[in-house]
Amino acid sequence: MSNALKGKTAENQAVIDRLRDESCEVLSVEEAGRKLGLGRAAAYAHAKAGHLPIIRLGNRMLVPKAAFAKLLASA
Repeated sequence: MSNALKGKTAENQAVIDRLRDESCEVLSVEEAGRKLGLGRAAAYAHAKAGHLPIIRLGNRMLVPKAAFAKLLASA
């Protein structure tokens, strides 16, 4: 896992808690990147490299919240 995706456990838990509170089941790559403190280009680079869990719908890449929370919990 990239150093940019690793973080402190308390910070990760705060993001996980916020994800559980929201109703939408997916995030855009940009939204996931913002939650990790990444810019747009870096977020897409991590998604394309497989560091962020994504699903593709046509040309669109989405990050499932459950997989994103699992990624944070394992960091």
